[in-house]
Amino acid sequence: MIQIIVAGIFLLCGTYTDLRYGCVYRKTAAAAILISAAGYFVTGKFSVWEMILSLIPGMLCLFISFLTQEGLGYGDSIAIAVCGFALGLERIFSVVVIGFFLAAVWGIGLCIFRKAGRKMEFPFLPFLTIGYVIEILF
Repeated sequence: MIQIIVAGIFLLCGTYTDLRYGCVYRKTAAAAILISAAGYFVTGKFSVWEMILSLIPGMLCLFISFLTQEGLGYGDSIAIAVCGFALGLERIFSVVVIGFFLAAVWGIGLCIFRKAGRKMEFPFLPFLTIGYVIEILF
């Protein structure tokens, strides 16, 4: 439970900094992962294998960020890793899919109403946060 709360707080703070400054602070992400890891130890739900598997989606996104020269930002990929660490492998996929779907709808809407072109950048973390909230609630 502590992991879910910590990841939620991290996402809310990250959403603010992503919208305001266009960045996600890595130190905050590292702190969120360390607190989540401590939560695993305290609750006794510690499984090294599950913890490693839960980081795979975030690491895959970091690799995609590297390949696309930050088409998907490093901060967004780190946020996916934090969410994966908190939720586990099964639940992080739905969070990411919901986030990408919402971002696609937003981007298509911007293009349709001629507010932006195909190459416009916009923050992804708000959509990931909405996906996280939807996954937690439903």
